[in-house]
Amino acid sequence: MKAKRSRDRDLREMDGAYAAMFTPFDRKGRIDDDAIGRIVEYGLANGLKGFYLTGSTGGWFLLSPEERRHVWACAAKAAAGRCKLIAHVGDTSTDVSVALAKAAADLGMDWISSVAPPIFRRNFEGAYCHYRKVSEATDLPFMVYSIGTDIVPERDIRFFDLKNVKGMKYTGRDYYAAQALKRDLDRRKETVWFAGCDEQLLCAGARRRVRGRHRHDLQHHPPAFRRDLPARRRQ
Repeated sequence: MKAKRSRDRDLREMDGAYAAMFTPFDRKGRIDDDAIGRIVEYGLANGLKGFYLTGSTGGWFLLSPEERRHVWACAAKAAAGRCKLIAHVGDTSTDVSVALAKAAADLGMDWISSVAPPIFRRNFEGAYCHYRKVSEATDLPFMVYSIGTDIVPERDIRFFDLKNVKGMKYTGRDYYAAQALKRDLDRRKETVWFAGCDEQLLCAGARRRVRGRHRHDLQHHPPAFRRDLPARRRQ
């Protein structure tokens, strides 16, 4: 019972507004460490609860594994334990994703997340195999990153039987299907859901079941969104 309360508390700590951080570069094409630090400080000073690193907004498909690890290390140093950091480890290669997941754990990330393989194995079984191997690679909680695919509640609930799968970042528009999946999950376990589609903010807020709101533009003007979040939950 004590372990369950601890797990529930850990998930509740994910409530709030998160920014999908873009990856800044300097004029020489190198990752700008100082800019990462300034982004983190600005976000925390204005009420953000954390950052989603090297995802789609962060340009993961343009970064080498070494560059992704560098971003995580810089963000961890700047955050110094003051917020939650989610490392996106998705790749076209499951083996690369597994290696990145282990690196994220070593570098102090709080969660890992991944898209399904974006080119090959674009079906449920391929995604399930990918998520199983990545989620089992560490003891960190894992967040499925659903983007560009349909949610089928009776099928996709299987993802949450995998080790360490604790949530989903849903960047889509079918909130009827998303809510149906979340309701089925609520009967079985506590999970974290992030809303990632900017133009669907009102839909996400109306669901009242989303732990965090996740947007790429939050890094530019977080105060307005932070004020908006409690209002959406009261509606």
